[in-house]
Amino acid sequence: MGRASERREQHGFVSGDGQIAGARWRGREMADMMVTDTGPAVSSGALPKGHTQYSWKVENFSSIAEKRKFSEIFPVGADPEHQWRLLLFPRGNNVNYLSVYLDVPSSADLSAVDPHWSRSATFMLRVKRHDGGEDLQKDTEHVFTKAENDWGFTQFLPLDEGGVMPPEYLLDDTLYLEADIKVRRTINWLTYDCKKETGCVGLKNQGATCYMNSLLQTLFHVPSFRKAVYHMPTTETDVATKNNASSLPLALQSLFYRLQYSGTSVST
Repeated sequence: MGRASERREQHGFVSGDGQIAGARWRGREMADMMVTDTGPAVSSGALPKGHTQYSWKVENFSSIAEKRKFSEIFPVGADPEHQWRLLLFPRGNNVNYLSVYLDVPSSADLSAVDPHWSRSATFMLRVKRHDGGEDLQKDTEHVFTKAENDWGFTQFLPLDEGGVMPPEYLLDDTLYLEADIKVRRTINWLTYDCKKETGCVGLKNQGATCYMNSLLQTLFHVPSFRKAVYHMPTTETDVATKNNASSLPLALQSLFYRLQYSGTSVST
């Protein structure tokens, strides 16, 4: 799974020159829309809020000469600017498989406004089967960015010899491709204000201190323990020294105080 540029193994993400690359997962949230390739968006009470489905009829499949083919652009969510499309490699993206991806068509425009834009999506891609067998579907999740503006499956469906689509997946030489897409608001960790959003701050990792940090933060969130720490007798003369055990209560009180009132992450 991954991009469509810089070819990878099973999943791929696609861009510019049409090969594959890396992999990452995530995703959720959406809008109540159903879209088809042959008509406008149709609201659907059957779908939960924030959930979009899209159907694409790829006609005259055996006659497609292009290496890759895009679907029409369709919205996902209430914002009409939140646009997506499917990307199909009918003869495979440098492999003898049908390759299918989800793509953000407005990547260049988004990057011009904000080079750090991102969209998180969970999605399922399905190819319909017409001989009574089960449809083939695969699902994944990804954070779409300027560098990875498409994501999907390079080895979605094995082709017959010569890059020919297995006949059970075609009906009157038409491939029926469906997508079930859910998107959610992504967090820009460069500008995220943990104190504002959660009321809490964390501890900085001093290097392999994550387990200790987890324990300290767990104890901090136990009200009775936090209260007991604040009530431990200490004086201003309790100075932290290597051999002065009496400084530990003061150090713990100081750490808890900073966890409670600091606006940014705290050092231990």
